[in-house]
Amino acid sequence: MLERLAAATRAGGRLHASVREGDGGDVSTGGSAAAPLRYTETYWREPALRAALAGAGWIVDEIRRCTGRPGDHWLSVRASRG
Repeated sequence: MLERLAAATRAGGRLHASVREGDGGDVSTGGSAAAPLRYTETYWREPALRAALAGAGWIVDEIRRCTGRPGDHWLSVRASRG
């Protein structure tokens, strides 16, 4: 997905994304019978996230650690298209 996003972004274009920090992933479900929701989250550690972004053609400017609810840790990325 990072490669497709980079291909659709002009040179110098910016990326700002937040991902959950951690290992592994989780499947979340919810919604209603008429409108069910299901999505998969992939958790990231900073070194692996930096490597994936660089491999997809992004220049990482900054990765910040953020906390949402207690115990809910995120990595906030700012990058530009090389």
